[in-house]
Amino acid sequence: MLSSSMQTSHLSKEELDIFKFAKEGDVIKTAVTCCKLKSVDCKLSNGFTPLMVAMQFKKDNYLAVINYLIGLGADPHCRSASGLSALDIAKINQDNQAIELLEKWIKHREKQINELLKAAKEGDYEHAFQLTEHEKVDLNCTNVFGQTPLMLAAYFQKHRYLEIMQLLITKGASLDARTRLGKSVLDIAKARKDKEAIQLLESAMGIQTPVSTLTSETDYMAFLDQPSEPLFEIKPLYTPVFSLPTIAQKRIEFRPLSFSCEGEPEPSFRFEDFFS
Repeated sequence: MLSSSMQTSHLSKEELDIFKFAKEGDVIKTAVTCCKLKSVDCKLSNGFTPLMVAMQFKKDNYLAVINYLIGLGADPHCRSASGLSALDIAKINQDNQAIELLEKWIKHREKQINELLKAAKEGDYEHAFQLTEHEKVDLNCTNVFGQTPLMLAAYFQKHRYLEIMQLLITKGASLDARTRLGKSVLDIAKARKDKEAIQLLESAMGIQTPVSTLTSETDYMAFLDQPSEPLFEIKPLYTPVFSLPTIAQKRIEFRPLSFSCEGEPEPSFRFEDFFS
């Protein structure tokens, strides 16, 4: 069992098991238990991860456990509540074998991150697929500007960039990440006026097409014909004597919504069309 200072009530049975097996240096049971976990970077109340626990107790095949955990995506840079990383613990324990193993993995991870960022920038789908499918590379890694692979694909628009964006989204890349300037991937796609990328991102976010983006009466009619619940309601200054379907049957001059200083949208149709 783990010591009382390391026990915590917020962990599931599988998460507690992974700490127990990491402490004991049992690589077989560690491997079996990892298959049941969403993340191998779960934490105890003191902030220790299974990787840190294996590093601290150094039992039996602990180096094999460390190697396996990092291979599954354990973050060697993760820090405990006291600010220690797995590498810090290895250095405190003067464990040269563990230090060498961790440093090799850290260099390998940095290489993977640089390769994924490059693949996304250049639209290299095959390499991006290889990195995300067979390697546990961080999908939300960033360059010095805070740009993720998803953002780079959306910005540079090279070759199979839309497939790369779909791949990254499917694998769980964050849609809420921001650059150092506060821009999201959707902001970037809109700035590039990339309709396909915008549609892909909005679909992934569950955003439905706003009326203000419809550019013609044909688009508007098709929008109304969609079998779904009403997405908006019209609030004129007085109670109208017509319903929404009646509006759709009229010939209307459509144009983008404009806004007053108070932020209230002006009507995008002319009332005289219905009373002439």
